[in-house]
Amino acid sequence: MLDLMLCKTWDDKPLTGKRIAEPKEDGWRATWQEGKVWGRDRGRGMAQYHHPRPLIEELEALPWCELDGEMFAGCIGDTASVIKTGKPELIERTHYDVFDILSLEGESLIGLPYSERRVILASVIPPDASGFVRNLRPFKFQDLSDPMALAKLAVENGFEGLVFKDLGAPYLPGIESAYWTRLKPIEDEDVLIVGALMGKDSLVGTLGALLVENATGDRFKVGSGFKREDRSRLWKMHQAGTLAGQTVSISKQADGKIVGRFSRFIRLREDMLCPS
Repeated sequence: MLDLMLCKTWDDKPLTGKRIAEPKEDGWRATWQEGKVWGRDRGRGMAQYHHPRPLIEELEALPWCELDGEMFAGCIGDTASVIKTGKPELIERTHYDVFDILSLEGESLIGLPYSERRVILASVIPPDASGFVRNLRPFKFQDLSDPMALAKLAVENGFEGLVFKDLGAPYLPGIESAYWTRLKPIEDEDVLIVGALMGKDSLVGTLGALLVENATGDRFKVGSGFKREDRSRLWKMHQAGTLAGQTVSISKQADGKIVGRFSRFIRLREDMLCPS
């Protein structure tokens, strides 16, 4: 079984090669191989996913092939439920967005340029397919010189970000390659501290997470990005009753659906007075 080719995160440098921009949904990476749906199991190899039967029937009706794509059921939580438990009430809105074909009728295709694999994929799954199995269509951007602006546009349209793929690239199983460059916009924001939670395990007796509120009144937790000295200092402030009401700068993934996603602490805004 082939391992999956992995994306590299955009490093703020100009993209090289002739590329297309594919939407990144907030789903689970999935591959169709050996007549089953598989995914990566946190670096421990490939694990078999639960099989929504209608989706499997569509895959079985295709010519014999191996595919790579993303499973999506409307949001990351529902997708996880389908994959882990096969939750029946979610299956009707589950679809498999295929963006690559690895083999067809026993012939390996991974050495071909991505542009050629996309043509072959379109012959197996038409671009206008609208069932459980679909052909992931790239955006028709004419200019890719500002990847961040394009990724923010994708987020505004309900996607998690973009993957910029080199049309001349082969498929590299198990390799994290800049041929596929992923961009999920990150935003900085100042938020108000409204509470704090003590840590667990090695963080017992110090800060585990801040409870914060943004300008629109949404509350969420910030639990990463802290140095050990940050955790100690902020927890002492919490115990002294001087933490709530302070402002902190955080970074977070831009997301139109999940507030405060992947939030990370940057610094305490000591230049901003605590409101009375």
